[in-house]
Amino acid sequence: MIVPVKKIRLLTPISEQETLIKALQHESKFMPFEHDSALGLPGDINNDLRAIERGIEVLSKHQKKKIFAFHEVKRSEFEDIETEGKALLAKVNAALERIENAESENKRLNDEIKILTPYLNLSVATKTLSELVKTRIMIGYVPFELFEEFQKETSAKGHVFEESSRDKEFVYGAFGYELVYESQALILLNAYRFNEVTLPLFDTKLSALLPELKNSLTVNEDIIKAANADLKVLSKESTKLRIYYDYYYNYALRQLVNTKTTERVAYIEGWVREDEFESLTTSLANKVDLDVEELDVNDEEMVPTATKNNKFVEKFEAITNMFSVPHPKEVDPNPVMSIWYWVIFGIMMGDVGYGLLMLIVFGLFLKLKRPKGGLKDLATIFVLSSIPSIIFGILTGGFFGVNFDLLNIIGRWFGNPNLTSVVLQPVDDPLPMLIFSLGLGILHIISGLILKIVNDVRKRDILSMLADAVSWILILVGLVVTVAIKNKVVMGIGVGMIGLGALLIVLFNGRNAKGFFGKVLGGLSGLYNSTSYLGDVLSYSRLLALSLSTAVIAFTMNLLAGMVMGIPIIGILFGLIIYLVGHTFNFAMGLLSAYVHDGRLQYLEFFGKFYEGGGYEFTPFSYKYKYLDAIKENE
Repeated sequence: MIVPVKKIRLLTPISEQETLIKALQHESKFMPFEHDSALGLPGDINNDLRAIERGIEVLSKHQKKKIFAFHEVKRSEFEDIETEGKALLAKVNAALERIENAESENKRLNDEIKILTPYLNLSVATKTLSELVKTRIMIGYVPFELFEEFQKETSAKGHVFEESSRDKEFVYGAFGYELVYESQALILLNAYRFNEVTLPLFDTKLSALLPELKNSLTVNEDIIKAANADLKVLSKESTKLRIYYDYYYNYALRQLVNTKTTERVAYIEGWVREDEFESLTTSLANKVDLDVEELDVNDEEMVPTATKNNKFVEKFEAITNMFSVPHPKEVDPNPVMSIWYWVIFGIMMGDVGYGLLMLIVFGLFLKLKRPKGGLKDLATIFVLSSIPSIIFGILTGGFFGVNFDLLNIIGRWFGNPNLTSVVLQPVDDPLPMLIFSLGLGILHIISGLILKIVNDVRKRDILSMLADAVSWILILVGLVVTVAIKNKVVMGIGVGMIGLGALLIVLFNGRNAKGFFGKVLGGLSGLYNSTSYLGDVLSYSRLLALSLSTAVIAFTMNLLAGMVMGIPIIGILFGLIIYLVGHTFNFAMGLLSAYVHDGRLQYLEFFGKFYEGGGYEFTPFSYKYKYLDAIKENE
């Protein structure tokens, strides 16, 4: 149900402002009226969080990954993590800095070695070559195919080329000429496509320098190994960084709470549920010097929607919120919608085997992985929906596409083979299943119309209730009674209900139109909605379609697997592969189809009859965790 909320102002001395905000976050019952979380965290805080995430990522590489890890810490450890977290992050960053510097240096050395390697056999140090006065030495390479002619012309003109090495493309070396013949030398070099290379200036020959460069590489590799070894040791404490991230993130969230101040007082305005108002203020008063003021809510002010439902209904609230959050002044659709969603999902899956698989797979996922937020709600919905899936699978006799009559099996054990639990057969006899689906759809629509009656009574809009809800309930019930029960008296009652419903529509549907004729035309046009209701009812034929498709695909996979299993040896392997892949595909598609089509029936056929929505969710200011799963309060 939707519970009322109060708008309040919390006042405290400025010296206790941070204490109040922290207490509010811990209580998780107060929704600040002004909260800047939508604007995002400041840049410096985001940078700090990214630095912590980077440290976590680095340490994770040195740990064995746990598929089902659960991180829970004591409240005292969480609150005192800042010093240890900063110190650990500093050690990680120092190790990373050593690695990055060594890797950067090695890249430079490798690039240097790559450049120098072709010229290792030069007989003179590069620095010596650069100090020549009357002669210039150019280091570079000539295309291999031009080298022979280049060498001949170089000798003929009195120049010198000392070859250092060669490969299939180029010949590498040093070209020397006297400066007085520079123009002639440059023409020669251009003619033979000589490419000059600038090498670093060294006092020793390049061949003697190479071992020193390689030794530097080795030293840097040792630095990298040592730093990685340090990170591996530090990875044993990686949980501390995860705690530190969530601690710092929640600290950042507290900075976004918008408080107002006077010279001595800080105050925060926001919302609290009426049923939690007393417990919140009492708890806060024990932690901080506090005054509480209740504020008036303007008629134009949008109040957040707070719901209070049992654990079963709570899990289905996410389905409604994906469509639209309920308006705070309308009836909460979740208690009714959750039952319908649960039942219809089970009908659409409708197989004992797939129902058991849902129960096992998503039950283990919740138990071992312990997801948070929307993923947890979705997995819980699948677990809950496994129950009607199993029940309807028993009623239709399906177990992974194999005929399965539970009561018949039990009856045979006790000597009574005439018992059966199969009441519907979508594949062999689809008509009863279609009738059942349409009948269920009518009940679903009527339940939505009943909720509209509740909403209209709250708004004291009796004419709307009669014209748009009571009238169609009478018509739908009358049609069912007339068609289903072959008794003249009962059929007469059914026809009378249809007539009364039509009369209510004609009388009140044009209530808002101007003039007598406008009201009459409006009333008559309301009867045209019968085509819309017919389409809504026919939409429930998808229950037959989905249960039929699940059964047929499962049967087909079993048939294909059985056909190949007749092949000796290898047939068994291929049969198992077809069986596993086929049923996995059918299971996944069945889940997706049920989830989507069940939602469609709720959003269009059910919500379309009464639901206004347009609210925004009451989301109290609380702790949020990315890496932690739970905080254990100190005993």
